[in-house]
Amino acid sequence: MRTLLTAALIALFTFSTVACSDDSGTPSPDTKASTPDTGATPDTTASDTTAADTAPAQTYPEGPYGTNEGDTIENFEFDGYADADFLCKDSAQMVMNLSQARKISFSDFYNGSATCPNKKFDVLWVMVSAGWCGPCHLEVSETQAQYAKGALDKRVALLNLVYQTDSRAPADLPFTKLWAKNNQFQLSFPVAADPGFQMGKYFDKNAVPFNMLIDLKTMKMIFRQTGANLPAVGKALFDFLSKNK
Repeated sequence: MRTLLTAALIALFTFSTVACSDDSGTPSPDTKASTPDTGATPDTTASDTTAADTAPAQTYPEGPYGTNEGDTIENFEFDGYADADFLCKDSAQMVMNLSQARKISFSDFYNGSATCPNKKFDVLWVMVSAGWCGPCHLEVSETQAQYAKGALDKRVALLNLVYQTDSRAPADLPFTKLWAKNNQFQLSFPVAADPGFQMGKYFDKNAVPFNMLIDLKTMKMIFRQTGANLPAVGKALFDFLSKNK
């Protein structure tokens, strides 16, 4: 039987449930993601030329779309970065490509991609972060460490969305690149900017980190949570995948 989440993964995610809910506007102490990137060329638009850009094999489910567990999720599109073949590879094989921004949408993950007909993810884990949120840094760092080891079940796809910078300005592509390059985590899973806060339909902007799980066969939300409680995310993944072998 395929491993769901390794015991090491669940055991590691034991820090207390914490949400960033400070409305004072003061950035969290952890601001490494905003270190100037003097050697990088700023990105202003995303390219559609990478190998994983092929449209999904099926048409995205029609609405009505909702915001509660059991509702179909609207197909949002973002600008960000990923391995050029992120739809085809397992987590331990991912190598972040920061040389070219690209479009990333929920429909990319829906029920398999025409690019990789033999590779289908069953669930999408959407992790929403902000630069000023200390628990977000910790959550992303812990997750990346396990992701790079291949500790996630191969049926789980992961997408990190960043909607605000350290100073609470809307996150853009240059900030998202810095976030991905952060020495604390050095992301290899897909990451994208959400400057318009499309994900605000699902949670309050101050209640990050936010985690959502989406059934990729139906695009229905199966789990949502504000606050850094990765054991709860792990349990929800385990429960869902156990029922959908």
